[in-house]
Amino acid sequence: MLGPDGMRHVSNSEIQCFKECRRRWYLQYVRKLVRIREDPTGPAHLGTRVHKALAWYYDFARMPCPTAQPTPDEILAFHDADVVWDLNEFPEREEDINKEADLSRIMLEGYFEWLEEEGMDEGLVIVGSEQALEYEILPGVILQGKLDIRVLREFDGARMVLDHKTVQNFTDPTRMLPFDEQVRTYLMLERLCNPDNTRIDGAIWNMLRKVKRTSTAKPPFYERCEVFVNDFVLRDFYTRTVNVIQEMLELERLTEPLPIINARLALTSANEIAYPRPTRDCHWKCPFFGVCPVMDDSSKDAEGLTHILFQEGDPYARYNIDHVSL
Repeated sequence: MLGPDGMRHVSNSEIQCFKECRRRWYLQYVRKLVRIREDPTGPAHLGTRVHKALAWYYDFARMPCPTAQPTPDEILAFHDADVVWDLNEFPEREEDINKEADLSRIMLEGYFEWLEEEGMDEGLVIVGSEQALEYEILPGVILQGKLDIRVLREFDGARMVLDHKTVQNFTDPTRMLPFDEQVRTYLMLERLCNPDNTRIDGAIWNMLRKVKRTSTAKPPFYERCEVFVNDFVLRDFYTRTVNVIQEMLELERLTEPLPIINARLALTSANEIAYPRPTRDCHWKCPFFGVCPVMDDSSKDAEGLTHILFQEGDPYARYNIDHVSL
C-alpha cells in the first residue's frame, strides 16, 4: 500500500487482518477493494456510530461549526442526524436502522449519565486527538497508527490514550487488554517517535456494553480499564512486528508475480497462497463474507461478482490527518 510519499504503509489493523485471514488481507490491502454500498447496520457500524458521537464529545473542534464543548443533548442530536443520513441513503433498511440506532442512543444516554454520576472524566485533561504517528520500521516501509484521544491524568501525571470500545461484556476485553496489540502498537510508536518524556505511558479502554439497560439487564453497563506496557515487552513486540511485516510483504510479492493477463487465473493463483481462515465471526466482521465461498469454486465467476459488489478504494484513508513522524 504505497502512500503519496512512495513508501509502503502498514498499520496494526492490516497486520491483524493478515494474521486473521490472508484472503481478506489480500482483497482489502493488496487489491484495495471496498464495498460499493456499505451495510448501514451490524456490530461494526454500531461501533462506528457510537465512536463518532464520543469523538465529537471529547474533541468538539471536529464538530460542524463548534463554539464550545457540546452538551450531551447536542451530541445526541448529532447522533440522530447521523441516523437520518443512513435512512435517506438506505430507505429499504428503515426497520433495521431504527432498531440499531435505538440501541446506540440508549448506550450514549446512559454513558453521559454515568459520567455525571461517577465523575469519571474529572482530572482528565484532553491534550490531543486524532493524531497519526509514523515510523520507518524497515527500509521503504512506514508503520503507522492513529491515536484517538490523548489525555493527561492530573492526579498522577500519567499521559494516556483514551480509546472507545463497544463490547458485549467487560470480562473478555479486560482479560485480553494486556495482550492487545493495538495498545502495544500505540505505545511502541510513541516510544519510537517521542523518545523523551512527552511520550504516553499507557492506554485506557473506555467500554460501553451493547445493551438497552432494561429492567432485566444486569449492570454495570460502562467501565474503564487501563494498561501499562514496559519497554522490555515493547522491544520484543518490535522484533515480532518486523518479522510479521516481512512475511506479509513477501506474500504480497508472491501474489503479483506476473502482469495480470487473465483476471480469473490471477485470482486463482492468489487463492492458493492467500488462503482463507473461516471463523464464526466472518459473517459480521468480514466485508467479503458473501463472495468468499464463490472464490473457492473455480466453476463460478468470482471475479465478476467481485466487480459487482466492490470497487477500488484506500484502506488507509482514515490516516490522512496530522502526522508525527520520525
